[in-house]
Amino acid sequence: MNFEEIEKYALTKPYVNTDVKWESVYCFCVFDKIFLMMHIDQSPSSLTLKAKAEKLDMLLEIPGIDRAAYLGRYHWITIDNSGNFRPEFLKNLIDESFCLIVQKLPLKKRRMLDRHLVKKN
Repeated sequence: MNFEEIEKYALTKPYVNTDVKWESVYCFCVFDKIFLMMHIDQSPSSLTLKAKAEKLDMLLEIPGIDRAAYLGRYHWITIDNSGNFRPEFLKNLIDESFCLIVQKLPLKKRRMLDRHLVKKN
């Protein structure tokens, strides 16, 4: 998936906004909590996102996936986005990262998300 496809997919999530941090990291946030980062100054670009703890070891065995710098101990991974991964695989990881971050939000914000999802369905 290219940058535009990932951006379009991530922005379909409720209450997501974007921000550029550290000069060259395009961040996708839900209620200002980052769930996905794209390193736009690298070629090919890379994605950094939170992974489920129980899947971390399996993901790290895949070529092109490494522990994220500074965040790896918190189960964040960096994925080389040179086109080696199927879009479904990347979308699944983005979804999981979004859910992991949402689970840590305050109850009031989680309820806002729940109401949004109920209205949508």
